[in-house]
Amino acid sequence: MPRIASPARGLVLLSATAVLLVPACTGDATPGMLPADRATTASAPATTTAADTTTAPATTNGTTRDATSGGTTVSAGQNGEGSIVIVSETLAGTAIPDVTYAVDRVEPCPEDDARPDGRELLTVRTNNAGTATATDLDPGCFSVRFDRVPASYYPLEEGPFPGIIEEDGETGLLRVQFAQGPARSGEAAVSGALRIVDSGSGEPIGGLGLILARCGSQIPLATSTAAEDGTIQLSLATTCYEVVGLPGSTAPCSVEGPIEFTPDVGRAFSVEVPIERSDDPPGTCGT
Repeated sequence: MPRIASPARGLVLLSATAVLLVPACTGDATPGMLPADRATTASAPATTTAADTTTAPATTNGTTRDATSGGTTVSAGQNGEGSIVIVSETLAGTAIPDVTYAVDRVEPCPEDDARPDGRELLTVRTNNAGTATATDLDPGCFSVRFDRVPASYYPLEEGPFPGIIEEDGETGLLRVQFAQGPARSGEAAVSGALRIVDSGSGEPIGGLGLILARCGSQIPLATSTAAEDGTIQLSLATTCYEVVGLPGSTAPCSVEGPIEFTPDVGRAFSVEVPIERSDDPPGTCGT
């Protein structure tokens, strides 16, 4: 894997101790790296407070999933001093909070044309300034991918975004650009509602969110939580979506599916999402 990614979508060397990952377009339309002599400059992202800093726990089967991961600044718990700073913003420069990324360690480093496939180290979430930081990384190859994106925005690139920290103490900056709303160029945005109901009784279920995805995409899109009447008001693009599940630990609830829908141009959409409740394990579904 080359050291530096191209200016639209990858890593660019800022100084001897700083490497910039920027979303970039390469000839094959996949995230790639440029030679280190194609350096650019960038302003430092907003800093986070000590209260935002967490340490990722030891991984199990390469996956980190608990309360200490997913903060705005997360330590990988390794011996190195490298870091990756991720900035999420629209084309107009609006910061996007609550975008969650997974940072994977890739070993061995892949060839230039290979898709990175790594072991997850941690997840990290952007703050109100649109910034998230993974710290205490050993030198080596990494890949950053979307773990969860607010459904009200959509990234211009699917990822994943590869990069390399060659020297201990280097810092990578990944600048990911999003559309100004849920629609990409050439698409329209349409307002509408998803309504969560009990699959047996038809009664509304409040307090649950949903995970959507564009048909054929691997990017999980998280909605807000439903009101007491089970409705989630949102805007989506005029393209095919599927309801893929519920966020987090939601036992004993699950989506009765599959559910696919396509909002129409100029017409408000309304989609009912039935939820199955299981008695095993017992628990509360929604509010």
